[in-house]
Amino acid sequence: MSQNNNQIIYIGIRREDKSHWERRVAIIPDHVKQIQSMNPHIRFIVQPCNKRIFSNKEYEKSGATISEDLSPCVLIVGVKEVPIEKLLDHKTYMFFSHTIKAQHQNMPTLDKILEKHIRLIDYEKITDEHNNRLIAFGRFAGIAGAIDFLSGFGQFLITKQLSTAFLNISLSYKYFNLKQANLQLKMVGKQLQDQEIPYDLRPLIFAVTGTGRCAKGAWEVLENFPIIKVNPDDLEALVQNQDNPQHACHIYVCQIEAQHMAEHIYEKENFNKKDYYENPHNYVQKFAQKYLPYISCIFNNMYWERKYPRLISDQDIKELAEQGQSRLLGVSDVSCDFEGSIEFLKKFTTPDMPFYVYEPISKKIHDDLFYRKNGILYLALDFLPCELPYDASCHFSSQLLNWIQNIAQSDIDKPLEQSGLEDCIKKAVITHQGELTYKYRYIHKLRKANEEVLKQENLMKSQKLGERVISFQSLKIEGHLFDTNAINKILDICQQYKMKFHVAEINAGQTDEQTSNFILQLFGSNKENMIFVLEEIENLAKQINLKIDQSNY
Repeated sequence: MSQNNNQIIYIGIRREDKSHWERRVAIIPDHVKQIQSMNPHIRFIVQPCNKRIFSNKEYEKSGATISEDLSPCVLIVGVKEVPIEKLLDHKTYMFFSHTIKAQHQNMPTLDKILEKHIRLIDYEKITDEHNNRLIAFGRFAGIAGAIDFLSGFGQFLITKQLSTAFLNISLSYKYFNLKQANLQLKMVGKQLQDQEIPYDLRPLIFAVTGTGRCAKGAWEVLENFPIIKVNPDDLEALVQNQDNPQHACHIYVCQIEAQHMAEHIYEKENFNKKDYYENPHNYVQKFAQKYLPYISCIFNNMYWERKYPRLISDQDIKELAEQGQSRLLGVSDVSCDFEGSIEFLKKFTTPDMPFYVYEPISKKIHDDLFYRKNGILYLALDFLPCELPYDASCHFSSQLLNWIQNIAQSDIDKPLEQSGLEDCIKKAVITHQGELTYKYRYIHKLRKANEEVLKQENLMKSQKLGERVISFQSLKIEGHLFDTNAINKILDICQQYKMKFHVAEINAGQTDEQTSNFILQLFGSNKENMIFVLEEIENLAKQINLKIDQSNY
């Protein structure tokens, strides 16, 4: 609907309902007031909510109307996904939809959005010309994850008969805002220096993975303490000299980067970061053998997909524990990939029960904070920014402020290119006028492929194929996968030969002209069977013009 200059435009702020812990909001009261004062033809309707970090009264004071009914609104903003039954026809919605990878659990929501001719704008896809995200909560996930972990770490250590200043840190949701949390963290930092670190913990070594917003958030927290930044290659020497007096009042922190995680199968001395990200199937993990034996705690903030080698497998940590070579006491896993970069992330936790303890030898999990021999404290909260709702909401709203007026005044009934949206917002429009936009039409193909893979993997599990793995092969297969039905045909070959497989990634071309690719991992119970499967796949590839890149590791 086009908007004339005198027509009142209503923007709705919906009540978050995915979790009782979700207290964030996309637009704060101060910004509601600012937007309305700048444009008298824009008004806000806010759904009432008693758990939101900003009260109904604060929104009323800002000039907003408090009402359950958002039907007058042309634009409705939220943070998390909207339940299907609450989606309103012919509106513009902004939220994190988790649909761009054709995530199975959110496809019914996408179907309903298309059916209702909703224009969906996904915050995750609002990017600059270099494809950098312009709106994100990542920094607050990193901060909250580090605070929560250190709070639990203090409690965990006291059950090991080790008293530390970490005991004086609260879970992040117990602070009103980040300013209050930082005051407490600085006091703890001074206590750590004054009281000294227990001898049995020395040297206390923290490792941070990732270089994005989450990792920077973790570093923000750690810089409140007496830390010394070290190179991962120096860890062994630090541990070998436990009596170094410097260990008593300092925490050593190292940044783990790609070259510390993996090495090329053949060219072990020459690490090429660009090649690693483009051809991860040519690399093997080295972190667990070279660096893990010296690390006390890991702050895991890295982006990871199954095409990459794991940082730590269950077997890696089991072997270190059995050999008496593990110093690992805890993991703060902000990346939260189930059995992902760190395989012993076996369950997700919640703010009221944020930790579990993992025993690497028995693989037992305990929902408590008690130390057991070789036990590892694990934090695996998958919605950390909601634990700092005040600061996260203020930051998010300040970023969104730049575009709200433009989006509200754009024309949902015109073609996307003529709608009046700014370029960075147009790129983030997933659906428009009952269809996926050109950039996101690949979702249809990817969804179909994901469904087929899920069906085949479930069949494979039911048949318990290839439980003993003797031979392993990773294939990167590229071509017009969907027009030729290539994925289905290749997985049928795997089923025919009872070959266990895993599809690590599917990348769909955005147009019919562009090729697509996927990474297929094969797990053979004998080498002869692997040879037969590879020959069949290669024959198929020749018939339908597919390119195959394969590497053993």
